[in-house]
Order: sequence, then structure tokens, then C-alpha cells
Amino acid sequence: MEPTPSNSFSWAKAQPGSIDIPGCDPSAIDRSIWFRRQTALESGSSVPIITSIRLSPPRSTSHELTLYTLKAAVRQLRFDHPAIASKHGWSTQPHMPEHAVFAYEVPGTESAIDTWLSEVVLDRTDVLLASDGDVEKAVETITYDLGKPGSSVEPLFLLNYIPAASPNGHYGLVFLFSHAVFDAVGCFQIMDLCVSRIADSLATGGRRTPLAWGEETSRLPPALVESARIPYTADKVPEDEFMIQKVKEALQSFPNIHKIPISHPQASSTATGLLTRIASPDLLTKLRTAARAHGCTIYTVLLASMALTSIRLWPPDDTTNVTLPSLYSPVDIRSLACGDRLDKSQWKVRLSLGFNTYVARDLGRFVGPSNDGGGDLNQDVWVLAKELRAQVEEQKKYTERMAVWIDGMLAALSEGLMGVLGDEPATPSKGYPILSSIGVMDEYLARSHPVATGGQLVVSSPRLSPRFYDVLGGGCLALHAFTWEGELMMAFTFPEGVMGSPQDQEIALEEGRKGDAISLQFVNEYMNILDVASRSK
Repeated sequence: MEPTPSNSFSWAKAQPGSIDIPGCDPSAIDRSIWFRRQTALESGSSVPIITSIRLSPPRSTSHELTLYTLKAAVRQLRFDHPAIASKHGWSTQPHMPEHAVFAYEVPGTESAIDTWLSEVVLDRTDVLLASDGDVEKAVETITYDLGKPGSSVEPLFLLNYIPAASPNGHYGLVFLFSHAVFDAVGCFQIMDLCVSRIADSLATGGRRTPLAWGEETSRLPPALVESARIPYTADKVPEDEFMIQKVKEALQSFPNIHKIPISHPQASSTATGLLTRIASPDLLTKLRTAARAHGCTIYTVLLASMALTSIRLWPPDDTTNVTLPSLYSPVDIRSLACGDRLDKSQWKVRLSLGFNTYVARDLGRFVGPSNDGGGDLNQDVWVLAKELRAQVEEQKKYTERMAVWIDGMLAALSEGLMGVLGDEPATPSKGYPILSSIGVMDEYLARSHPVATGGQLVVSSPRLSPRFYDVLGGGCLALHAFTWEGELMMAFTFPEGVMGSPQDQEIALEEGRKGDAISLQFVNEYMNILDVASRSK
């Protein structure tokens, strides 16, 4: 039986047996299922995001942060934001992207909730014990394990609990989020909402109040493109073609794209390599001041540094028309569908990003004898950062109508990439770096939450990185950057199989085997460029 007809991206109640949910028993026809169609962006966003935080409860609290307390908090979080419990499904055969849906099953009993909690909230005391009581090491181990190839059926929301190793120690929480529902900003929002419920649960020792299950379906949010002030159904205007043309122009630069070596092209996919760097508040302040003085932003400095790192370490033989496009530069578009993006009562669990496209052009002009980090490098940073800033400003004016043109942009990207990547070898020997900078996250993840019985539940050490175990769309190294509490957090990720593990790369660099330490060389030079830029007057 076909599901309830719906041409929108809002939720509707499904006819019994009409939605195919992988891993669920289709014969359970008494289940109450709600569904909505996935947008093209949602159905194509398959790379999970891994995040982690540390929590320090107040010493004055009479209740511990146990697995029971945590599950009570997540239970309440699901009731308030039921989309965290949604699943991938299909409205009809065959299983094609255009038939993809999100499906939400209303729990019939508290037993059903307990079953779900046991699936998505995991006790990782075993990892803590194997780490000799070192919470940081346990977080690293779980993060690494989550960066390996996953199963075909993964929850859209997963939380790993690491207990404190001592009475006054901190706890670790490691999350796995599906990018189909959570963009990077959304990950920080849901972590904050989760910590808020944990603080409430700490005050009561995890006491569960009765909840009217079924009522939560009224809080399942439609896709942002539907609830935007200018929705996807609005009549198109000539300006809506601007970004589509920008994408086509960027794709034309692909034959001249600058790439970096892949150390072991024939190696199999294994896991996500991760190199974390944290810029101190002092360096970040200096970098921001220098950027403003040159009419730039932190983002355009990061993007310019990405291109300059690549071109300086591996200069091309032919310097004509060398480019580095940033095809999927994420843009937070929450403000298109709400009055105040910082009002937590308006936060929705749904993918809320779009994309702009920028191109660092004529990179051959930066090839020269300036690899000593001197004045030429400093000048190069600001020349390129200003050019990129001009592109950012040019494209800002089209953001308000992104819900209208985003599908056209994605279609142009998909078609264009199939053309340019179709000629790539099955095992490429080179790839290009990717940047995703999400800005200031203090607005979305509070430093602390009050506990009703006294004191504060304190948050520290937020981390974010994608699962990146295989060369993706030609990319072989990615940087995800954000600022929080005055620090610039940078996660450099790469496919460990073809690029080598961080440990192996450190050994290789010490032994002078630079070809086996591509990612580490990149990170070191990148940090050098940021340091040079921060000292600019």
C-alpha cells in the first residue's frame, strides 16, 4: 500500500505497512508511523559526524551522573525533539534517493522507549577500563572506532557514555550524528539541549515523569526549505540562476585544480585519521585582529591558508591557471526559518545548511622562493584572503532565497562532478583538501547549565570531526574548524588507509620519508601560515 500522498516536506501519518524501514519488522502493522520526504540534500548527506564533550557535575549534587540518569535525560530529549529517534526509510520500491523518507515510530509503551534507549545510549565503561581509567584516552578510542566504516543500518543519533574514573573526575560523552539530520551547528545545538536535560536529571536522580507519547509528533519539524520565509515552492526569479552559474564556473576550473599526493593509493579503507590542533585565545585574537585590519575574516584566512599550504608544499610544474575550488562551502541558514536563531525554543532537529561555492584562482603566482615564512608569505595570505572575501560578500545577497535554488545548485554539482570525476582513475594518486569552518559555537553550546539542587554542570573540551575513511569526491584531507571559549579548534581528518595513521606519519617525518607523511606536513605548514598571518600588522 502506498503511503499517505504528500508533495511536501512535512510529516504525515503513514498507512499501515506503507513505509519500508531497514531493520524493522514490516509485519508489525499496529505500529504508528509518521514520515516525511527527504530533500535532495538530506538524502545525499550520508557522512556521519562524531563529536565529544566532557562533563563535570557540581560536587554539591547528591546524585551521580549514572547511565540511568543519562537515559532519563535522553528520554526527555526525545519527547521534546522526537526527530532524534527518526530513521531512514523508503516510501516505495526501488530504493532510490527520490523515494527516501524519514520515519518516526510512536512508542506504544515505556518498554519500547527502554528498548530504544538501550540501542542509542551505550555504556562504555569497558573502554575506560581498557584505557586504565584515562577518560581522554577512552574518548579518543571511541572516536577512532566510530571513524571506521559503519554498518548499513546506523541510528541517526548515538551516545556513548564514559563514567568518571574518580569521585571528582569528569565524564565523557561521545556522539555519532547522521549528517542527514544534523549539520555541524545542529550537533552543537543538540549537545547543548542534551546537557540541559542531564542537568535536570541530575537534580532528581533520573526520576521519570509520565509523558504523553504520541503528542511529540506535533514537534516533528518539516524540512527547512518548506518552513523558510521564502520556501522552495516560491516562484523563481532570474537571480536564482546566479549560484547555479557559479557552480558551473567552479566546475570548469577542475582540469586545473591543484592536488596533493596520496601516500598509498592502493591501500584499502580502514579508518579515519585525525590530527587535532588548537589555536590559543592569544593566537586567535591576533589572527582576528589582523584579518579585520586587512578587510578579511577568519574564514577567508583559513580558506586562503588551505590553498597556500597546498601550493607551497607541492608546487605544480605548470603554474598556469592553477585553482582550488571549494564547491561545498557550508552556510548556516537557520535564520531563514526562525526569528531568532539563538532562541532555544526555536531550535529544530533538521538539516539546516546550504552551500556557497568559492574558487581560489591563479595560485601559480604564489609559487616562489617564499617558503621561509617571510614577508612574501604574509602578503600572499592577505592577497588571496581578500579575493575570497569578495566572493563571500558577492554570494551573501542570494542566501535569503537559498531554499528556492539549492536543489538546482546540487543538481548542477552532481552532474558536473560526474563528468569531471568520471575521468579519474579508480585509485587516484592525488586528491585535494577541503575546508568546513562553522564559526563561533559559544552561541550554541553553553559552558555550563544550572542544576536545580545547586551548582553548575560544566562542559569542556568539545570536539567535532567527520567519518572520513575513504577518498570522497576527490578530497583526501578535510579541515573542520570552530571556535569555542576563545580557542580555535581544528580537526584535520583523512582516510587513514591511503594516507597513513598519525603515528606512522610522525615516524615517517622523523625519518625523512616525507612521501609517507603528507597529512602531517600539511598540518604543520598550515599552522605555520596561521602563525605568520597572526603576526601581521
